[in-house]
Amino acid sequence: MAESVAAGNQLNGVQCLDAQTGWAVGNAGTILKTSNGRRNWISQCSGTTNNLSSGQFIDSHIGWVVGDGGTILQSTNGGSS
Repeated sequence: MAESVAAGNQLNGVQCLDAQTGWAVGNAGTILKTSNGRRNWISQCSGTTNNLSSGQFIDSHIGWVVGDGGTILQSTNGGSS
């Protein structure tokens, strides 16, 4: 994973659905997504600066991320929003 993509924020959780698709979550609202087997990670807008600790996607569209202060985020479009 490229250091510049995570902007130096600590990553706290990673989930890969299959050989191509995965997400990583971390401090300062960091959410990263890969759709090419972890070769590139793209930053996703989380809308929070809270530290994120874990994420769970049940398929390539629907997932949740949790973090500090009771933060719970849900996506129904693969993390685009």
